[in-house]
Amino acid sequence: MKHPLLPFGIVLVAFFLGAAIILYWFPPEMKKTVTLDIRGASITAELAETIFERSRGLSGRQSIGSGEGMLFLFDTVEPHTMWMKDMEESVRPEQGVSDTMLKRYSSDIPAELVLELPAGFAKMHSILISDGVTLRSGELPQKYRAFLEKK
Repeated sequence: MKHPLLPFGIVLVAFFLGAAIILYWFPPEMKKTVTLDIRGASITAELAETIFERSRGLSGRQSIGSGEGMLFLFDTVEPHTMWMKDMEESVRPEQGVSDTMLKRYSSDIPAELVLELPAGFAKMHSILISDGVTLRSGELPQKYRAFLEKK
């Protein structure tokens, strides 16, 4: 004789198994951030650690706040080229342009970290490429900590 709750138990197990698989393949976004200081300006930067996060960057954002940005963590020390794919018009003027036509921004010097800031932020705060960056709060992988001063 079948147990009367057996069908319910099977459905319940299937539900939790399905939820576990979905969460494994599509984990909820847990944005890691650090707070950086450059020339007295405080910046809360979201970390882009994986190739997927670096490729996506700030795509799809309506805007970024004055003291916000993204810190791209690369595996190699070399000049890196950035693009602004699928940025909203208030952030990027090239809306609707194909990937091959997007303007690319390349560093003149080798780097392992790239900090993307809102338009005009560096000029407003007189930030230069050679300025020191202080890690105020948050955690960075060990290999990148040497590039930043710690407070």
